[in-house]
Amino acid sequence: LMTIPPYVSVLNTYFSSSPTYLFLYRVLSGIWDINVRLGAQSSISSNTVFVMPSPVISAVHVQADLATLGVAGAITIEGKHFAASSTAAHVVEFIIGYPSLSPVTIAATCTFNSDTKATCNAPSGFGSVDLTVHMTVDALPSGGPASYHTTLVYANPTIAAVTGAPVGTAGGDIVTVSGSNFGASSQLASFVAVSGVFANPELATMSCTLAASDEEVTCPAPPGQGQNNVFSLVFQYADTKISSDTATLQYLAPAITNTSTLPGSGGVLTISGTNFGLFRDQDLLDVKVGSGKCINSYFEGQDIVCFLGGGSGDENVVFIRLGFYDSPVEDSLTTDNSYKFAFDTPIFQNVSGVAVVPGGLLEIPLEGCGPAGTPVSVVLEKTDSGSELALVCSDAYVAVPNAVVACTVPDAVGNSYSVAVTVGSGSRKKEGAVALDSGNMFMVSYAAPTVAGISSNVSTAGAFVTITGTGFGPATLPTEFIRSVTLSLGTLYTWTCDPFTTTYTPTTIVCLVPPGSGVHDMHV
Repeated sequence: LMTIPPYVSVLNTYFSSSPTYLFLYRVLSGIWDINVRLGAQSSISSNTVFVMPSPVISAVHVQADLATLGVAGAITIEGKHFAASSTAAHVVEFIIGYPSLSPVTIAATCTFNSDTKATCNAPSGFGSVDLTVHMTVDALPSGGPASYHTTLVYANPTIAAVTGAPVGTAGGDIVTVSGSNFGASSQLASFVAVSGVFANPELATMSCTLAASDEEVTCPAPPGQGQNNVFSLVFQYADTKISSDTATLQYLAPAITNTSTLPGSGGVLTISGTNFGLFRDQDLLDVKVGSGKCINSYFEGQDIVCFLGGGSGDENVVFIRLGFYDSPVEDSLTTDNSYKFAFDTPIFQNVSGVAVVPGGLLEIPLEGCGPAGTPVSVVLEKTDSGSELALVCSDAYVAVPNAVVACTVPDAVGNSYSVAVTVGSGSRKKEGAVALDSGNMFMVSYAAPTVAGISSNVSTAGAFVTITGTGFGPATLPTEFIRSVTLSLGTLYTWTCDPFTTTYTPTTIVCLVPPGSGVHDMHV
């Protein structure tokens, strides 16, 4: 076959049963010279016109729910005259149409499986798209390209995970939303509030940034508060908008950074912190400090102010709840129980000290000791020559709210005991909840012993005598205490009653006087 300019093509041929017909593989349409050779003989026919049939598309099949970045082999074209086995030039074009946009023509990537079937890669897209398929083979001059109209339907975006939460209630923190079929990065993406405690769910729409893949977007969180706030992603290309499924966004609970100080008698408490919410409605505000409720709470600027009754201790957990109309309980904000409020250290009001007797009532003037029922403990402490002694005062209680603590004096003797009062859960050091430091001490002393009389004189051989009086202490004392009875004759002689046989009550002493003579002074 020859064309002008000269072109030679040798075609494989074979004869039919009739010697007058020759079957050829597909050739280009056009005007040809035909040279038929049979052995040494040949016959030439000049200017023979060939018009080959144009391709015909009878159906186009598209996979459902296409991935937005395209799918290989997802479009199947069926028809005839595709000339798959020849070297013919095949051209397939996709004409893509979005609403409100001019159609866009792109070259398709296809594989011709046979004269009646071709498979092509689905292009990237979004939503529901009009598709017109054009096919030409060898740029046929007649018949025109084959055409077929159908629709490409892409899968809706789906959210798989949200990272970067919980976020601050003021908004603006970046969250990353991952999933599938988010589309190309040239599209518009938005974070849209659906329900929950957003600043204004109708307006809580934030612009997002699409990643290079179709599996991730980053969005600034809108202002909000609470848990389980429902949102979706909305993607837009031209006038086409597609919403994803929904996910939830969590906001940070209130974080307390500081509070004002209060004495044990209570007062106005100011709480400073972050993430105190958006709606500033005092009717929805609930504050507790320890076991007590902080009443009449309200917002003042960025702080929370409330009135707290008397209390004590330094382990009082501050609990805040910021409710919201029509919000379920789990959508309320609460603290993480990490901030603990300490009442001011109670202060002794009388530092001169008092005299006590074993088993008597000790009343300690202590400002800020808390309301009635506040747990208290009282210890009498003494340090002498490097040894320490601590005596527990039993049955301690708040006798007068925020003013007086009372207890039963333990059995003991001696003077200059410092009183340590532990109020609530605080330690008994000044920096905790106890009034005990070098500048504010309350001292007590037991009454000094006095001798009222002696049972009788004794013989020179010695004998047991009974001494009556007061302040002798209990029958037994810890080993830290020293008690003794001595007899002296001026500066000449001093005898000590046998300590192993001497017995004591608070008002009597019975001791064995050693042998001697004369009149002696007795010292207890």
